[in-house]
Amino acid sequence: MEKFNTTKKSKLAAAAIIAGVFFAPGLVSAGAGHGHEGGGHMESSKQGEHMNKEQKMTHVMGNGRINKVMAKGHMVNISHEPISELNWPKMRMNFKTSDKVNLGELKPGQKVQFKLQVDQDNNYLINEIHIVK
Repeated sequence: MEKFNTTKKSKLAAAAIIAGVFFAPGLVSAGAGHGHEGGGHMESSKQGEHMNKEQKMTHVMGNGRINKVMAKGHMVNISHEPISELNWPKMRMNFKTSDKVNLGELKPGQKVQFKLQVDQDNNYLINEIHIVK
């Protein structure tokens, strides 16, 4: 009987260890809500603390260079400078754009300034893009 109890305790201990590995605090990270090409970042669940909890959305400005325009998916690929409000380093990313953005004006190589809408679930959408001359 003692052997059975030891085996049962061992199985319970193993289950607790496995649960601790999968659910340990700080190991869960939030999804970015966007795709990226050639570099990116992982965001902690604390990303977005700059937003007031009652605020539904915020807007941040970014600067970068157009790499690719994907009109069919209403997306652009931009190599952007660091965006301090989001704790993002300089990187290359795909961004969805709103229907208001005229993608026909954009060409690879153009320097741009863009207005990025960020919602409470860390989804990103470019609402405005201005070509920098």
